[in-house]
Amino acid sequence: TEARRILIEIAGALHYAHEQSVVHRDVKPDNILLEEETGRPMLTDFGVAKSAVGGETLTALGTALGTPYYMSPEQAAGDRNIDGRSDLYSLGIIGYQMLAGQLPFEGETVQEILVQHMTKQPIPLKTVSPTTPADLADAISRCLAKSPDDRFADAQTLQQYIGDAVGPDDDLSGPVADLVQNVRPVPWAMAGTWYFAYGLLVWGEPLAAAGFLTIGAMGPLVIIGERNKWNLTELSLRSVFRRVLRKPKWWSGWWPLALRHTDDIWDRLPLVVRQARAGLTALGALAAVTMPLMLRGGLGVPDLFWIHGVTRIAAAIPVSAIGVWFVQAARGNRWLRRAGMTRDEQKKFMTASESDTRFWKQSHIQKLLAPAVAPGERAGVPSPQTPHDYAAALREIAHSMEGPERAIGEEAANAGSEIAAALEAAERRIESLARDADPAEQARLEKRLAELGESQPGESDAQRRMRALVEEQLGLGRSLTDQLAAATARRDRLLDLLKTLWLHVANLKARATEASFDSGEISDKIHAITEDVQCHMDASDETEQLLEK
Repeated sequence: TEARRILIEIAGALHYAHEQSVVHRDVKPDNILLEEETGRPMLTDFGVAKSAVGGETLTALGTALGTPYYMSPEQAAGDRNIDGRSDLYSLGIIGYQMLAGQLPFEGETVQEILVQHMTKQPIPLKTVSPTTPADLADAISRCLAKSPDDRFADAQTLQQYIGDAVGPDDDLSGPVADLVQNVRPVPWAMAGTWYFAYGLLVWGEPLAAAGFLTIGAMGPLVIIGERNKWNLTELSLRSVFRRVLRKPKWWSGWWPLALRHTDDIWDRLPLVVRQARAGLTALGALAAVTMPLMLRGGLGVPDLFWIHGVTRIAAAIPVSAIGVWFVQAARGNRWLRRAGMTRDEQKKFMTASESDTRFWKQSHIQKLLAPAVAPGERAGVPSPQTPHDYAAALREIAHSMEGPERAIGEEAANAGSEIAAALEAAERRIESLARDADPAEQARLEKRLAELGESQPGESDAQRRMRALVEEQLGLGRSLTDQLAAATARRDRLLDLLKTLWLHVANLKARATEASFDSGEISDKIHAITEDVQCHMDASDETEQLLEK
């Protein structure tokens, strides 16, 4: 259903934000935009989002902690230490509203609504919407649990529970979808033509093989013609091939990393299972390569023991591979049996594709899968941890971009480098101020000033000078404390800006490679952040100068 698709994609967006330690805190329909052409939902307005690292809001666009109708119980109670599960509650409210046509909690006053969030159970979704699928109703019920511990552990678990995320090509519509659909057979036809040319070459027909190679090489011209037909000249050939060659959902074997879906489970499978599946894929490839050679040598019964030279080697390769695969498959089944899997579950672990969501989302199956890879960690690349890591990641993304997005990426990379340098300077200043602004010394001076008391008529000059000296030292200590607080706030703010900048640039990069889209909205956000960085740094410098006077 449409509601399921929207919930899946918003859950994916929340998972990405939560992986960056960012809690949205205001998930509601007004902050979910739908693309006019594709219907693709986009989560917007991180104006009150909070970083779990710095503890500050990511922007200064308001101080509200959410919208009452969609506020989680912990938000309603004023809990300051909320996490991503609060966003899941808000998403559950949206799902309930989409499927039931009404909100689970309504009231005449804000206070009444908040009390219901904290104390009242909603009417079961199946009661008000009997046609809602059972798994979707159960998922929304878990999202609306009063205790965060009773909800899904994270947004990705919710996403997997209600179904696989929409693939990068599944939601295409309009000219891009028509182009992809029309040229989908072309790369496979090219591969088939070249394979036939290889067979002809093995059979001693080089001229015919050259002809088929030439025919296969005309495939890109067909794609270019279709691309021009749909006025999609900005779409590169590489981008078209990536869409067409995207791993089919029904495929269960190995597939190149760059052509997998973002929700692909391959890297989460146990190693022995991956090895067995990859071995079966390799076995098929070897059979395809050696088949023309074996047919050329002859494999009839009278000739079976008279194969010589290359044909003998060609026959030995797949036979040996079959033996290796059987050993690896036996290891995988033995491992799964020890893990408590039934015979049928062992078979599915070895052969089921990611489209079999009913099998993969079972809780005891999920326990055998490795944790989902965080954004930026695919291919062994860890997510940024330090400011210099974020700056390096921004530079790497900028260098990998093409077209107009590259300029945006370079602008963000330059801003990231400035923030990293400013953070390094801020850390040094915080260390210096922390040494000088000794709370124990200030407490001692305050106690000494209290002992000296107020200025009295007739007191000695020595007492007045002593009081003035203590007051001056205490004033200096308080000034240092103020400077330390300002420097710490500046550091935390800059770190939040850096994380948010990386979040948007990574999102721009991912969407630019997966679908044709208008990058203007994300580009505007990146421009706004870079301007905010410069304004914040200038204002912070002026503040520090005033504090030092």
